[in-house]
Amino acid sequence: MVGRKAGSLTGVKPAPPGSGCFGQRFAVPALKGRSRARHFFKNRAVPCMEIVFLAVGRLKKPEQQLCDRYLKRISGMARSSGFGRCSTLVVNEGRGSSSQKRREMEADLLMKKIPAKAVLVALDECGKGVNSSDFSARLAELRDRGAARLVFAIGGPDGHGERLLQRADLCLSLSPLTLPHGLARVVLCEQVYRALTLLGNHPYHRA
Repeated sequence: MVGRKAGSLTGVKPAPPGSGCFGQRFAVPALKGRSRARHFFKNRAVPCMEIVFLAVGRLKKPEQQLCDRYLKRISGMARSSGFGRCSTLVVNEGRGSSSQKRREMEADLLMKKIPAKAVLVALDECGKGVNSSDFSARLAELRDRGAARLVFAIGGPDGHGERLLQRADLCLSLSPLTLPHGLARVVLCEQVYRALTLLGNHPYHRA
């Protein structure tokens, strides 16, 4: 299917031989607890990777409260896991007369918010599925490679336009089930928080 990319989360050039799948890595010491991880990442000289949630449409109050809960937790874990600030950007839903026109309008609005060199992950029902541990590992690989910004794009009820899917470095599916776009935002926020707890040796993830 056009625009559905099932490759690496990075969408970048292959790494030099012997340097790991994402190129040169930082000399990370063996971490045996949150205190050591926090000490290392607070003192690293390389800028931390910013995480941006870019979404179409306002959430209803219950969904917004859940998102806010996880966003607050992400902010609390981010620095100790080697990540920068976490932010949310919202664009209005398209008002076209057809689903295709609405997707195109929304794609144009979303594209204007995406920095040129950002790694873009588009949530799409036809995208690649990963488990929580793999998702966490891929975030760490992007962080270690020195990516400045990771943008997660969550479409509206009609999904994403082809222009945005073509720009995406990866199309990611959160579930083989179809989720309401508001609930998908909640699930994504929770999974990002879970990923950071895995990287920070926090007991939240018990699988």
